[in-house]
Amino acid sequence: MPKTASLQPTRYQSRKDSRQWCVSVLAALSSTGKRQQLFFHTKLDAELEAERLKTRKINFGHSLSSLSAERIAEASACFRRLDTQAPGVTLTAALNEFLLIHSARTASVPVATLWEKYIASRSTVSPVYRQKLYQAAQRLSSLRDIAASDLTAKMIEEAISSFPPSSKNAVLAYLRAALNFGIRAGWLKENPVDLLEFASIVRAETEVFAPATVEALLRDALENDLTLVPFLVLAFYAGVRPDGELQKVLWTDIDLGAKKHHLTIRAAVAKKRRKRWIDLSNNALAWLGEYQARGGRMDGRITPFSASTLRRKRRANAQAAGLTEWPQQGARHTYCSCWLAQHGDINGLVIQAGHESATIMWDHYYRFC
Repeated sequence: MPKTASLQPTRYQSRKDSRQWCVSVLAALSSTGKRQQLFFHTKLDAELEAERLKTRKINFGHSLSSLSAERIAEASACFRRLDTQAPGVTLTAALNEFLLIHSARTASVPVATLWEKYIASRSTVSPVYRQKLYQAAQRLSSLRDIAASDLTAKMIEEAISSFPPSSKNAVLAYLRAALNFGIRAGWLKENPVDLLEFASIVRAETEVFAPATVEALLRDALENDLTLVPFLVLAFYAGVRPDGELQKVLWTDIDLGAKKHHLTIRAAVAKKRRKRWIDLSNNALAWLGEYQARGGRMDGRITPFSASTLRRKRRANAQAAGLTEWPQQGARHTYCSCWLAQHGDINGLVIQAGHESATIMWDHYYRFC
């Protein structure tokens, strides 16, 4: 049988260095978890260490007596797993790491709550943008009950795996913004969307409306839904953004009698928060004149509808004109393409349309007519 360590200092005079006093340490009391021999220069130092170890042994015995057999067995199983799966990691270090994760999870909120708080914080955005945030949250409903701190890139990737590339990119953009809000709120530490790659999309050719289609839309509105006429005129003939800007334009922003600068897009209305002026063409003025002649109201907002009512009116108008699909940004594409074909001034168009540069205009909003 192996000799039991007595914790009594023993002198080894045969040692060549001056540390001849030795204390043998039990594995249960050793910092390494294995039996040790500790050497000291003097007997006094060895005796002090032996007393310290005796105290630890007594405390260890008390600790064991306070633990149930089940807990002792569980601790032993944990040590075996650490030795196998994470050699060198102590049980205390593993526990500390878990408690950090547990604290983060406890301080976090479900993804559904994060979406609600984020959307509520975006009180100044347009109704259309707010609706897109709601739709993104709904499309990611499979993640709603997961704690934000537990959300991983793999979970997100699985949730969007069936989305078309353009939809995938849009949802990821909205989710990234929401999770950044969650980081600032202390609900998670890192944004898992940053680990994902957005889909590469080959941009399709810019789509525009044929003049006959624009006329059909306006004639239907003139006959069947007069209140929709100003919206269509400013979308097709002034390039005002249908989502966001057109809902905020007032009739006081329009001067039909001016020689130029008929429409003012205030900074509070403009997407880029820069004031701009738009010249209306003769046909735009003629359509608005006919609207006025038929008794159309010209006070307050030019689009006095809720977002849902506007969608319903536009859907009915498109169906009446024989449209089965409305190209994305089709009205602005049509305005930009036709305006440039008529005036040939790309810089003037950039200013009136409220874009950043001529490059963006050429790449995204213009088509040869």
